[in-house]
Amino acid sequence: MVNKIWLSAVLLSVIILFVNAQYDDVRCKCVCPSPTIANGTENNKKVYLKNTVPQDCKCVYVVDPLPPGVDQDFCLRCSCKFEVRNTTTIKVVVGIITSILGLLVIYMMFLLCLDPLMNRRQRARAYQEHQNEEETLPSESISNGVESTSRPRSTTLVNRVTDRLKDGQEKWKGTVKAQRRNIFDEHTMLN
Repeated sequence: MVNKIWLSAVLLSVIILFVNAQYDDVRCKCVCPSPTIANGTENNKKVYLKNTVPQDCKCVYVVDPLPPGVDQDFCLRCSCKFEVRNTTTIKVVVGIITSILGLLVIYMMFLLCLDPLMNRRQRARAYQEHQNEEETLPSESISNGVESTSRPRSTTLVNRVTDRLKDGQEKWKGTVKAQRRNIFDEHTMLN
């Protein structure tokens, strides 16, 4: 598996190094209306490209040969611009972006391989159901009328905490009601 990935990466890098597309650093770009449009009210444009020197960046030289059935006024409606671009910079930027994406893919693969190891540890420490820690009273003490001292204390503590939470909740509900009344009825804000 690793050999296949390694071989693919080497093959891809060799292809990238030896493939040269036909891009030039200088060109003349003429944007003309489509020759099929007679009245010129539509916005369909056609782009003509040619590698020329700046002096020859004119419609007559770039749109060669002129489309059939087109008069000499066709070139008056064209907009020609001479463009200079640095394809080496474009290749470097594309290479950097490709490298970053490759690193992110490698990082994702690493995380995917690491995920089962992490889950194995979590399964070992799986959640165990929590049992109530209340002490159950023996049946003899209940039948004899003897109460355990630990049960009333824990119940009293729970009741205090519950009462405190209920009081806080009621106070919060009252504050919300007051805010609603002030904002919607009196159109004022609380400070």
